Amino acid sequence: MKRYLKKVIFCGEDQPDVEQGVLYIVDTKQKLDRIKNMGLPVLAWLHEGNKDQDLSGAAYAVENPDALDMDFYEKVYCREMNISWEILETERLLIREMIPEDAAAFEEIYKEAAIKRYMKDFHGDAAGEAAQQGGQAPFDAG
Repeated sequence: MKRYLKKVIFCGEDQPDVEQGVLYIVDTKQKLDRIKNMGLPVLAWLHEGNKDQDLSGAAYAVENPDALDMDFYEKVYCREMNISWEILETERLLIREMIPEDAAAFEEIYKEAAIKRYMKDFHGDAAGEAAQQGGQAPFDAG
């Protein structure tokens, strides 16, 4: 599977270099706000020393970043960068989350009467379809 994340950086007080493929880990509200305002992917680190910090602005927060593997960080990075998760890949097949660009293909598939027998109605967009099927589209289709 394609990897988008190149490295994970614990963000200090300095202004971070803007790099593609980097997930920034922060432990203060000031750092979180700074990284988010730069449009960079960020993960909050919760620990005893920052219980007074409001890190609720982070979509993801962890208590022990050292205990996590690169697959977890890859998923957080992809979510933060609006990249659909690749679930399974073989030589001939890639299974990934639905994206808004899939809507036209779904519309064509749902024109087949046999499909309608086994599937619920198509909503006309990938986000609506994902919600109907019990999944979650990775980002806003609107």
